[in-house]
Amino acid sequence: MKIQVYSSHHTRISPSGAHRWLNCPSSVFLPHLGEEGESEAAWNGTLMHAAAAKAIIQRLRPSVMVGATFTKSNENGGWEDLPDTFTPEMAETIRPYVEYCREMASVLGDKEAFVWEVEMPLDFDFLLGKAEAVRGTADFVAWDRANGLLHIVDLKTGHWPVSPVDNPQLMLYAMGAAKAIANADPRFITEPTRRVTFTIVQPKAGGVQSVTVDVSKELRVFFNQVMEATDALDRAMKDPEAHVVEGLWCKFCPAAAACPAKLGNAVEFVELMAQSPQDMGDREVARLLELAPDVNLWIKEAKREAVKRNGVPGWRIAPPRRKRVWKDATAAERYLAANGVKTPIPSPAQAIKKHTVPDDLWHWEATGSQRLVRDDSPFGDQA
Repeated sequence: MKIQVYSSHHTRISPSGAHRWLNCPSSVFLPHLGEEGESEAAWNGTLMHAAAAKAIIQRLRPSVMVGATFTKSNENGGWEDLPDTFTPEMAETIRPYVEYCREMASVLGDKEAFVWEVEMPLDFDFLLGKAEAVRGTADFVAWDRANGLLHIVDLKTGHWPVSPVDNPQLMLYAMGAAKAIANADPRFITEPTRRVTFTIVQPKAGGVQSVTVDVSKELRVFFNQVMEATDALDRAMKDPEAHVVEGLWCKFCPAAAACPAKLGNAVEFVELMAQSPQDMGDREVARLLELAPDVNLWIKEAKREAVKRNGVPGWRIAPPRRKRVWKDATAAERYLAANGVKTPIPSPAQAIKKHTVPDDLWHWEATGSQRLVRDDSPFGDQA
């Protein structure tokens, strides 16, 4: 079984980064030093979204796809096989989302006035076209015309908790979906949709969370905020360093290592370290702790640069870590079931700790990317 992953061209102004650029427009135009490639967690999220879409559209249980491989579209219109494999852990992560969307489609799908779409491409040029092109993809969109209700469902595969309440990413999806649906079916306008239900499905943090808002109230206020942000983005495009705003949105900012505000914080940290923390007052120690994450940004960027250079004096590149994976999940499940192990089946590492597992049922697979280690590290090349 093959799972198709469609290449996407990420834009700097995207719904997924709305929390950041609505508050700090300069974050869009400062150099994105860490954008050479996706992190392992982000890439796994991309793979799981592709698998979830296939499961919903083809009415598959995620568990039956375990062992499937991935293939990715390329610029020439063809497909390239990827080394990644769909694992039991991935299947369990997307299962609640797939079940939620499938149930919604089955319950409301019999109604004449109900339509839904998976991985719905959206554009937001009508909102933010003055700065640059804005694109996004909504995971699951459903329009219940009979009840005047629009559903926006988003799958989150990470551990960092995300709430659907006052979520700018989901509100932008609602606006983009409203435009797309209205273009396809004028009844979206003539029989107005008055409410939107936003749902976050995040199995690793919070489960399923939903909130319903009134289009004429909450979304109208948000629309005005986006219009104000459009002007701020235009100003930031001309002078990025003059429109930096620090806040919680800095956590995942790709421009953080090039941010003048963060650089100032790093300089302040060094100045504070002129004395030992034991000799500092409470306020100085508290400030030191506040500044520490910004210093870590430069450490992280230095490591990234060393990897790009294939090592620097005293540091070398070690192979990726390895993990055991099932060669054939179905065969592994049959073997474990015959030996009293209930589903969902554990990982090979977990199974080997408690049971005798034949070596031909599993193999080693690289996980993650190359690592930077000291030249004298005794552990760098080990699995």
